Amino acid sequence: MMNTHGAIKYTRTFFILIAMCVSMGTVVAQGIDFRRFTLPCGVRVLLHSNPHAPVVSVGLMYRSGLNDQPSNLAGVNDVVALLRMNTSRHLKDGEYADIMETYGGNTSYSVGHDVTFFCDNFSSNMLKGAIWLAAEKTAECMATPEEFEKYYTQVKNKLSDNIEEKTDIDLLYDMVQTVNMRLAPQFMVYDEGLDLDVVHHYERAYFTPDKAVLTISGMIDVDSTARIVREMFAFLPDTNYGENVRPSFFTVNNAPKDSLKTREGNVIGIGEGILAMKDAASRVDTVYRRAAQEAVIMAWQIPPYTDPQAEVFDFIGTVLAAQGGRLRNALMKESSMASSVEYLSLPMSRASVFAIKVTAAEGIPLADIVQEVSTQIDLLKTRNISETELTQALNTSSMDMWQGISTNEGMVRYLASAELMYGNASVMNSQLERMSRITADELREVVQRFIRTDNMKTFYILPTSAKDVK
Repeated sequence: MMNTHGAIKYTRTFFILIAMCVSMGTVVAQGIDFRRFTLPCGVRVLLHSNPHAPVVSVGLMYRSGLNDQPSNLAGVNDVVALLRMNTSRHLKDGEYADIMETYGGNTSYSVGHDVTFFCDNFSSNMLKGAIWLAAEKTAECMATPEEFEKYYTQVKNKLSDNIEEKTDIDLLYDMVQTVNMRLAPQFMVYDEGLDLDVVHHYERAYFTPDKAVLTISGMIDVDSTARIVREMFAFLPDTNYGENVRPSFFTVNNAPKDSLKTREGNVIGIGEGILAMKDAASRVDTVYRRAAQEAVIMAWQIPPYTDPQAEVFDFIGTVLAAQGGRLRNALMKESSMASSVEYLSLPMSRASVFAIKVTAAEGIPLADIVQEVSTQIDLLKTRNISETELTQALNTSSMDMWQGISTNEGMVRYLASAELMYGNASVMNSQLERMSRITADELREVVQRFIRTDNMKTFYILPTSAKDVK
C-alpha cells in the first residue's frame, strides 16, 4: 500500500485494518514497551522505540470511519483526510507531496469501518519534520472552496468506481450495515452531498484533537521525542472544543435483538442485521464477477470485537480453513472439490462478520460445497477438538501478530487502534494469556451459539460469463 520513493498514495480501504488488536492480531508473546501520555489539547500519544533500523513511522488515527458517516454524507471521511493532508495552516496545495519527494518519505491514509488512519514514513533524522506534519494534520483544514471541490471530485470518482464491482469485504459489510450504520441526528438534516460547511461540521464532531491518537515507532529516543511532540502540538487549544456526538444505531424491522452476556456481566445487543430477515430467500445473494471459477461465501453475524467471544473466531477459522484444517482437508485433499478454502474476518464495533470462502474446482456444484461446509461445522460442534488443533490456532495467531508489527507502520497501527478501540493500548500486552486459555469446550460453545443456519448469509460468486449465458 505504500510507495517507496516519495510519491503520495491515497488508499481507501473497506476493512477496519483487519487484525489490529482484534481477531488474529491480539496475541502478544512478549510485552511491547511504549510510553503513553496525553497532551493538554487532548491528543493521546504513544511512543515506541525500535532501534533496528534508522527509520520512523508517525501515525495519526481518529475514531471515525464508514460506520460513522450516514448515507447522505458518503465519502466525508475521505474528503476530510485529503484536505487535512493538503490544506494545512502553513502548507499550500501540493507542498505536502513536495516535502515527501524532497526528503524521501512516503505517506498514506486509509478509511476503515471504525477509524481513519494517516501514516508518514521517514528516515529517523527527519523525525522533527514528520511530527510537525502530523501536527499540521491535527488542526482543522484550511481549504478554499476551490481546493474542496478538487478533492471532493476525486472522492466522488472513487466512489463511482467502487460501484462497479464489490469485493468480498464489501459484501460482508453490506450484510450488517443496518446494524453498524450510526446516524447522528445533526447530520441527517443535510441534503445528500457535501459542501465545505458540512465538512467543517463533521470535523468538529469526529476529527478534533481529543479524538486523535498520535503514535510514533522507530529509531527514536523516547524522552527527546516526547519533548518534540509537546513543542509541535503546543499551538492547539488546551480544551475539548469538539462537538459531542451521540449517534444512534439504525436497524431494520422490529425483530428481537440477539443479546449476549459478557464475562463481565454486560449485556450487548448484537443487533438485528441478517437476523431480521424473516424471508430465508433474502439470505442468499448471487454476485457476478470477472473471475474464472465459481465460489461461495458463507457468512455469519457475530459479536463486536470488544466481546471476549470474538477472539474465539480466529481459532475457529484456523481449525476449519488454515493449512491442515478440517474443512480444507475435506474439500481439497480428500475430495478435490475446491481449489482454495479461506476464512474472512470483518471485526467492527457493533456487529462483526465471520465467513468461510470456498472456490470450487471445475465442474463442482456450489450446492455440494455448501453442504460439505455445513457438515464440517456440525462436526465441529460435536467432534473432539484436539490439543494439536488448539496449539496450531494459537501459533497461527501469534505468527500473524508478529508479522503485523514487524514494521514500524504495523506497530503504529496496532498501538493506535488498541488505544482507540479499547481505551488503552496496554491491552496488547494481556492477550496471549487470554488466547492460551481458550478451550475446546469454549470453541464448541461459540460455534453452537453463532454459526447457525438462521444466522447465515450465503453469497454465490459466479463468473460474469455465467450471467451472459443466463
